[in-house]
Amino acid sequence: MSVDIANDEVAEVDDPTTKLLTVARRTGLRIGTCSTVVRDAAESWGAARVNLHALTTELSPDHVPGERMTVALVKEGRQPRQAVGYLPDGDMVW
Repeated sequence: MSVDIANDEVAEVDDPTTKLLTVARRTGLRIGTCSTVVRDAAESWGAARVNLHALTTELSPDHVPGERMTVALVKEGRQPRQAVGYLPDGDMVW
């Protein structure tokens, strides 16, 4: 999603990053960006910001679909040929 700021919104400012930070400060909005320039500027302004690159890294799974793993099965499941085990991070698998 992109944000378009009208030219007359912050007419006294030419720099797009400064315009963005000015509007964010006036409206109380948090800035979500992958841009280090915008993120650093927001930090120096004390503006609320979200590093979208770091967020995606934190939310990415530790294991990819189809990856083979060995899991100790600790109890029987409810159906035949089912069992319950736990990954090292504590997630349950069956």
